[in-house]
Amino acid sequence: MKAVDGVSFTVERGQIHALVGESGCGKSTVLRAILRLVDVYSGRIVFDNVDITNRGESDLKWYRRRVQAVFQNPQGSLNPRMRVFDIIAEPLRLHLKIPREEVLSRVHELTKLVGLPESILDQSPQSLSGGQAQRVAIARAISIKPDLLLLDEPTSALDVSTQAQILNLLLDLKEKLNLSYVLVTHDISVARYMADTIGVMYLGKIVEKSSADTVLSEPLHPYTKLLISSALLLEEKSLESTLKPIGEPPSAINPPPGCRFHPRCPYATEKCKREEPPLVTTGKEHFVACWLYV
Repeated sequence: MKAVDGVSFTVERGQIHALVGESGCGKSTVLRAILRLVDVYSGRIVFDNVDITNRGESDLKWYRRRVQAVFQNPQGSLNPRMRVFDIIAEPLRLHLKIPREEVLSRVHELTKLVGLPESILDQSPQSLSGGQAQRVAIARAISIKPDLLLLDEPTSALDVSTQAQILNLLLDLKEKLNLSYVLVTHDISVARYMADTIGVMYLGKIVEKSSADTVLSEPLHPYTKLLISSALLLEEKSLESTLKPIGEPPSAINPPPGCRFHPRCPYATEKCKREEPPLVTTGKEHFVACWLYV
């Protein structure tokens, strides 16, 4: 199977690009590819004009420092055998090799920056709440001053009030530290709140991409319209009455021929069942893969 098939996008410096779609559509695999945790069999990953697609691990130390990640499950991404202090300090020792005294002051500075009390530094991850654990993960990720942060569903394991706090923290850190983000989320309301640009993924492919304002106010692809409708973001209620629940997605191991969305699409034609639509622009840097616009 192709978990990611022909996905292409650009993240500008200081911008937030969101990848939105159902679970299993390939969003997290894109992040793992950018992190070089999975192999890419075609295409390129280019960072700051350097192609890092096939570089060996020994030639990626600079890249590891400049690209960091915050994962979906904060408790699962923190070493339970380490104190919070050591979790935050480890990247400083590994990548920057700074003196012990400087590590100490830097960890205290990071703790304050992400809104945690210093008393938390002697605790283990198991004693933390979900929000505290995610703040520790964020502190660890920004400790070595990366340029790009990859956010894999950073709030999906948290309660609603904590989600808002973490999203606001991430926006604040982006401005303070001049960070760029790639945000993966299944919640289009999170993308609306955070993103400058949005790519909508379905079964391993980008089906629509543009600025966040354009995608959310002028959605073109039927799948994008359904996502927005399900999040109750549209003022026009007519879509909610015409676009009905569409059930589970097809298997990614054996995707349907033609447009991969056609078995669930209320507008599908015979051509949709036979031929895969190309990703074309409709103006204003708005791209969509749908035969309705070709």
